Amino acid sequence: MITWSDTYATGVARIDAEHRQLVALLNELEEAVQLGRGSHAIGGIVARLCTYADRHFSHEERCMEQHRCPTAAANKQAHGAFKQMLERAKPRLAGGGGALAAQIVHRELCDWLVNHVLRVDTALRVCVRPAAA
Repeated sequence: MITWSDTYATGVARIDAEHRQLVALLNELEEAVQLGRGSHAIGGIVARLCTYADRHFSHEERCMEQHRCPTAAANKQAHGAFKQMLERAKPRLAGGGGALAAQIVHRELCDWLVNHVLRVDTALRVCVRPAAA
């Protein structure tokens, strides 16, 4: 489980709320895997994650452009990599890979999200503060 922490905060309330929702979806995926809910339930969570991630990425990319964040280009590129990761995960989960495949996919997605937020998204902090002043 990922526990939200202020270290993940970007300084933009909407983006932080969306990050919390992504964390909630990943935690829901972990729970489904641990409880052995099966590929149908897990696939549904992954589908919701894909839809939500697309919406969030669009908001975040506009925000970074608006605040002229220096990590905007890297952020957009990383979002593309995450979308590809999700697309590669779908057949692994649907193909009967079982609990082990679901655990691996979950770990990859969690690692990506935590590292991305901490290394790229939090750069918004320094871009937003001067704009707000």
